[in-house]
Amino acid sequence: MLTGKQKAQFLISLLEDSSNEVLSQLKPDIAADFSSNLEDVPKLNDTELSDFLDEALKEIQIKQQKSTLDLIEGDGESFDELEEGDAHSDLDMEMEEEPVELSTYPKEYRAIETIIKHLEKQSDQIKAFFLHYAEDPLKTDIKEQLSEQTLERLNSVSVNSTPIAKKVFDKVFANIVLKTESEMNPEEDEESTEEELGDL
Repeated sequence: MLTGKQKAQFLISLLEDSSNEVLSQLKPDIAADFSSNLEDVPKLNDTELSDFLDEALKEIQIKQQKSTLDLIEGDGESFDELEEGDAHSDLDMEMEEEPVELSTYPKEYRAIETIIKHLEKQSDQIKAFFLHYAEDPLKTDIKEQLSEQTLERLNSVSVNSTPIAKKVFDKVFANIVLKTESEMNPEEDEESTEEELGDL
């Protein structure tokens, strides 16, 4: 379980080269403390990373909704830089009878069926976020494999654009779409397993 400080550090670490922009907004002593301990942030497995990103996206959405409400009520400052994401794109795609092939995609991409399985394990917030930022033709291929009920449900989820969104999407994309090292080299993984069994 990450502490509040570790969560903040993990989000800052996702920004990589852009992290200085965030740290510059903090008090010098706090910024120095965060930056000096970034390497100490625990590593997260796929499930923990998915849960963390889901929680972070929900918190960002809540804060942006509150900021927008404050602005409407006249209590907020100017939010000209606030960009509202469009989660109401056209999701009324017809399902095709034949499965979609991913032969035109890079070899490090999983098969479309496997991508769908990994995507379905995520919360609706993560699914909607992923489809919002995914690009064609991958986005279209995925939508064509999802049920009409799922698409209608995801269409009702609001997705807001934030400065950290691209970095978060890269992590979600890697978790859902890209093959792991063992998936890229299944033969080497099998040989390693055989060697381990032989040592028993």
